[in-house]
Amino acid sequence: MSKISWFIKENDVYSEKKEHHAGTFRKDEKIVINMQAWNNRWGVKDAEDIISPVLSFRFDSFEDNALLRLCKVIVNQSFELPVTVKDNSAVVVIGETIIGRSNDGDENSYENKNNFIDIRLEIDIRDRDLKENDLKKMYFELHPLS
Repeated sequence: MSKISWFIKENDVYSEKKEHHAGTFRKDEKIVINMQAWNNRWGVKDAEDIISPVLSFRFDSFEDNALLRLCKVIVNQSFELPVTVKDNSAVVVIGETIIGRSNDGDENSYENKNNFIDIRLEIDIRDRDLKENDLKKMYFELHPLS
């Protein structure tokens, strides 16, 4: 079985998180979340690969899901992937296999480069008529293409 762990970049360091406060909605800036999704980080035994992974995300509130159309996803610091909004969630097909080989967890090691993906989520609310400082909860899931 795959072993997915989520890491959020804060102050230039990735920390494992189950929950994260990403910032405050303000009309003059966009929200940016830099994440890494690892398969079997620091694993001592191999885990199952995640073939053609799909990133799904949604807001907690049905009304907030309208913001999904403002989201942009950039993978591995190089290319933006299309975001498909359907049934109150957004889906991004990553397409790159995330291997589950045992590893030492070093994100800078060439040997570990296929054990994780970098994900940058941007939500551009500039010039939108939204209530500032309003709490929005968002959920993320990474799973194989089925």
